[in-house]
Amino acid sequence: MKADINQAENAFREWRANRPSRGHTPAHLKNIAIALVEHYPIAQICERLNINARAIKTWSTQTSTSTKFVTLSTKPEVENEIEVE
Repeated sequence: MKADINQAENAFREWRANRPSRGHTPAHLKNIAIALVEHYPIAQICERLNINARAIKTWSTQTSTSTKFVTLSTKPEVENEIEVE
């Protein structure tokens, strides 16, 4: 599914209108902005969301370094056998 810049713009606008004071951008909005990079030019994203390119770059590096994946096994370590008589 393609990230929608119009929805992102509305989400940022709503957050700015309702936040109690200046502060950090919420993680879900950062993730929305980062997702847009695959589909839109950065200049367009920055203009529409009223953010700067440095913010997107910082957010994307924070996201990629803070996300860690763990491989989980789907096989049980011990197999249980049940005999039915």
